Amino acid sequence: HRTGVMDIASGTPLPEDAIFRIYSMTKPVTAVAVMMLVEDGLCAIDDPVAKYIPSFANGRVYLSGDADNYESEPARRDITIKHLLTHTGGLIYANQASPTIAELYKRTGVVFFEPHDSFADAVDAIAGLPLVSHPGDEWHYSVSHDILGRLIEVLSGQTFDKFLQTRIFDPLGMVDTGFQIAPKNHHRLAANYGYDKVTGDLKDISDFSADRFLNGGALLSGGGGLVSTSADYLRFARMMLNCGELDGARLLKPETVALMTTNHVDGDIPDMGELMHSGYSMAGIGFGLIGAV
Repeated sequence: HRTGVMDIASGTPLPEDAIFRIYSMTKPVTAVAVMMLVEDGLCAIDDPVAKYIPSFANGRVYLSGDADNYESEPARRDITIKHLLTHTGGLIYANQASPTIAELYKRTGVVFFEPHDSFADAVDAIAGLPLVSHPGDEWHYSVSHDILGRLIEVLSGQTFDKFLQTRIFDPLGMVDTGFQIAPKNHHRLAANYGYDKVTGDLKDISDFSADRFLNGGALLSGGGGLVSTSADYLRFARMMLNCGELDGARLLKPETVALMTTNHVDGDIPDMGELMHSGYSMAGIGFGLIGAV
């Protein structure tokens, strides 16, 4: 059963193949890609990220001060791949950070849904920022999966989008999932709405993010850069539900899927310092290698 419209202005009925921005539902796809490389023997989840992206060596943790004059201390441990997968590496999103950390993030000029000269340079810029906590100590929703996108490139020798296409989307028959929409399918991108923070009115914010999907040029965001259809993403979800295989295409071993869907943080997320997230209680919620559990 379908309901809804492509956009409010025209009232065009929503088709079965409508393309949506899937934002953070990109993260599970990135996590599967990382774990495929683990199965390939190219890395282990406890490996330091700096082993593959040297700019993450010798991390420091913010203590006090403003963006122009702040104090930090050496991180007690290295950020690992597992820390990135579980959002426990000490990274954060600028809009969820303290004013000082938010300002430092903004000064890098790195926004993963906007154009940038180099994926590698962008990730190195993030690596140069102070962490908000010692790796492994706290849970903070973060740019971790954007870093993982670059890690996938380093490990595989392919661009991030090419790896996802050849290793995940093609085998699963996810024909409408990717970082860009072919011109012939531009009309299938559903409008995107939000509420005006001042007036409270509903407004079309499609222009905020449509250009990167229609024309490209943006960084390949492993944290929120994909578009997909409901049918495509259902195939991805069914693959996970079926322990890593769908219609003869096996992406992961059953034991890997079990590992990914097991809690890997110390207790639940409130035990890791985050009582509420996006207005919801985190009580009783842990985090695996692919998402909340």
